[in-house]
This record gives sequence, C-alpha cells and structure tokens, in this order.
Amino acid sequence: MRSENQSSGRIIRVCRSGNLVAIDDPSDEVRRLLEPALFYDRIVTTKDERGCIRGREPLPIECYQYVVDPDGKFPTRLVAAAGFLRRIATVLKDGGYRVMVRDLTPPAPEVFTPYWGRLAKVRWKWRQKEIIQRLLRVDYGQVRVPPGFGKTYLLVMLADLLPKARFAITTASLDVIEMIHWELSRRIPDVGLICGSSRRRGRRVNCYSLDSLQHCEDPVDVLIVDELHEAGTDNRLRKLTQPAFRFAKHWGFSASAGDRTDKADFELEGVFGPILIDLPYADCVQHNCVVPIEVQWRNVVMDVDPVGNLQNHVAKQRRGIWRNSYRNELIASDARSFPDDDQVLITVSSIEHGLFLRRLLPEFKLCYSENAFSSEEGIEKQERYVNWGLMRENEEMTYERRENLRKAFESGRLKKAIATSVWNRGVNFRPLAVLIRADAVGSAIADTQIPGRTSRLCDETGKRVSVVIDYKDQFNKGFRDKAYVRRSHYKQHGWRQIDPARAARSSQLQRALF
Repeated sequence: MRSENQSSGRIIRVCRSGNLVAIDDPSDEVRRLLEPALFYDRIVTTKDERGCIRGREPLPIECYQYVVDPDGKFPTRLVAAAGFLRRIATVLKDGGYRVMVRDLTPPAPEVFTPYWGRLAKVRWKWRQKEIIQRLLRVDYGQVRVPPGFGKTYLLVMLADLLPKARFAITTASLDVIEMIHWELSRRIPDVGLICGSSRRRGRRVNCYSLDSLQHCEDPVDVLIVDELHEAGTDNRLRKLTQPAFRFAKHWGFSASAGDRTDKADFELEGVFGPILIDLPYADCVQHNCVVPIEVQWRNVVMDVDPVGNLQNHVAKQRRGIWRNSYRNELIASDARSFPDDDQVLITVSSIEHGLFLRRLLPEFKLCYSENAFSSEEGIEKQERYVNWGLMRENEEMTYERRENLRKAFESGRLKKAIATSVWNRGVNFRPLAVLIRADAVGSAIADTQIPGRTSRLCDETGKRVSVVIDYKDQFNKGFRDKAYVRRSHYKQHGWRQIDPARAARSSQLQRALF
C-alpha cells in the first residue's frame, strides 16, 4: 500500500480497520501534509504551589503515530483514529493525491438493516428522521442540535430501528443516563443500566455512565454518546477507545459540539468523526421545535469594585458574586417581579451563592448535589454555613430529595427554585419560561446549556417565548468581560437581546458586601 506516482496521477492507499486508519510507508511529502493536520494545541490550566490558577498554556498533542517493525519485515505505518478519515482524505486531495480507501472492517449487513415498520406511527419533528437516515449511512459522525430538540428521543428511535444491533449508550451525568434508561425502557424490553451502584445488564441495549464505561467488556455494534462535549478528557477518551468498541459505529450527540475551551474537540473528532449535522437554534424555532429565547440584560453598577486587586479565582467569585449583597438584592428583586404562578429558576455556580440568595428568597427551594458536603473540606463548609445561619443544622441533600425536587419542578408543581450545575443539563423543564443567570460564568458550553433549560415547547402552559435574565457586572473588568462573552454566544444562537437603560450612579443605592 505504498504511495505511487502514476501517469493518471498520484495515488494514496488508505487502509481502515475498525476504529483505526493507516498509510503504509508514507513519503516525506505525505508526512509534511498530514502531520500538521493531525496535530493541535490543547489548552491546559496551570496552577501555582498554593493551587491558585496561574494561567492557561498550550500543550502540543500529536493525534497520529508511526508504527515501526523492529525486524524490518513490514514498512513504517502512519496510524490515526478512524474518525479522522475525512480530514485525512481532504488534506491529501488538496495536496494533489487521489485517495483510495480499503475498508477491512468486518461487514454486518443484517445487524444494521433498519426496520422502519417499527416506527410507522412515529410523529417526527423537523429533520429528526433525516438525522437518523444520515447516521445509518455512516460509521462515524456527530450531531449538533439545540437543547430541547429531542436528542433522547432520537436515541430511543435508533435503538428501536435496529433491533438486531447491540448498543452501548453513555453520557457523563448519572441523572442524564438514568433518564435515558427510563425513556428507552418505555419502548425497548430489557434495557441494562450500569452506573454508580447499578450493574444490571440488558440483553442488547445497555446504558453506561462514562465513568462506568470500563464495565462494557463484550463487543457492541453501536456506541452512542450523549452530551459528547463532556467526553473530551484523557480518562474518558481512553474508555471510548477500548476493545469493545473496535468495530462499532460511533455516533455522538451534543448541543455544544466544538465548544470546549481546551480544544479537545479535536480528539473527539478522531473518535467520533466530524460534525455531520448542525441545526441552528433560529432554524429550529422557525420549524416549531423549540421556543424563542429573549435575553434581558441588567446593569450592576457599584461605586467601589469589591474584588479590588484579588488574584485568587475563588476569592474573586466570593467577594464579587456570591456574597455581593447589592448584586444579590437586584437578583432577588428580579425573581420576585414575576407572578407567583410563573415558574422561575435561578442558576448559581456554587452552593454558597445559592445559600446567600435563599436567605433573600426563602420561598425558593435550593437544589444541589447530595455529595456536596461529603468530604472533610465539605463538612467544614457546612458547619460554617450553619454558624452563619444560612443552613439548618439538620439540613441534608439526599439523592431522594434531589430527585423529588427535580420531579416537582419538571411537573410544574414547584414554581420557584435555585440550582447549581446539577440542573444545567439532562432535565426536562417544559413549563419553565423564566431563567435568571446569577452564575456570572462565561463559556460557550454553559451559555448554551443553561439558557437551554427554557427552550422546550409546552402546550399546557401556552409558552411561546422564554426569558433569560443576565447581568452586566460593570463594577469589575473581568466580570464585565465575561458578560460580553456571554453576549457574543447568545448572538451566535440568534437570541434576541434587550439592553438595560444606562444606569445612573447613585451612592445611596449601593450596599456593603455583607
């Protein structure tokens, strides 16, 4: 399979076997073409000896390997992940080569024969059936659709459509994988669940948390990852390339594909291939798949910057956001501006912030992880919050209580809530029409996932638009810049944004931090 110069043009033969592709004895020119195309700089966070964030630096990652036979019987081979096949072919064609692919993957036509009659009564949303048809034609591919579009529904339809195929379906969140398992079990018998303490295996369809994926030991025909952007860590990437998935189709779903700040989406392309389908939010609104989102901005203007010259990230968050009394009172005022019957969710990035807001809004229920205070440091924090009067001494968040809060909010029985990132994804809040972003986070993933909690259609309430309230923290350049980052991400989704009137400075309106 050598590179050849022929009168008809230069030919490169690429061999694929399962999740690997290889080129034998690549010439120096081919190496010069492919090496930069299979290389990226991962952005890693560096910390000092005290654990404080020092900065972000590039870490060079080569997504290829040269395999050399020590005995010299076989030629040197350039090997890469099969998801890069389209990238490799494009680079070689642009370099003047004709690419011929030889696929040695064992065929399985019966396994991948779709039984469309099983879905005869399905009422498809716009482009849902087209997405499934497109995936059935490829072995590797990513699908990017907005929150609320119905990714879980697509997973269920795929598993039902291929009744002879063995599926491994996985995602990072325990809550999300349990929800997927529940949805699958409504249509498909004997669906397994392997996550946390559960080790119940199904006949042909099994749901795994990403952190339990090593328990998938038998070969599968289809590997599906939901919220694929969360799988870009070294540990999870290794699990996704284990022998059980050697010859499986690899399909990934996400509302935030390509948005990782560390640029590890590049490696996810190697495992799952390129983004095949990308549905803009505005198009989904136009076809009545999700509701329009309107972002209303509020100015937070203070005479004095409470953060000052602080360098520690947590200290800046604590003084500037979590315990900022003036800012929290603005948030509480916004939360109470809606009628009692309107469902309102306030999102925070820490339990501490949620507790300070709950002190101002006692009618709001606070939801957070049941493991929040399980460590020695967590126990100390809990004692401190009790001493400050922010928590009751016997207050405890259990899995059962958290699930009850989620179900009450999903059903609409619970109207007012404050939540940490446990509700950032994998929840189905159809009635929710008002979300207040108190978190002050700025990343493409968060700026899609968090407002996306309001995107679902809800005929029962007649919801036709959802409102997201966000804050321009004018008192500090760093926080203000993050607000503008969020603004740019909202603009990319085509969400309408309403700017606040220019706030007048008034020292009488300012408040102390505590």
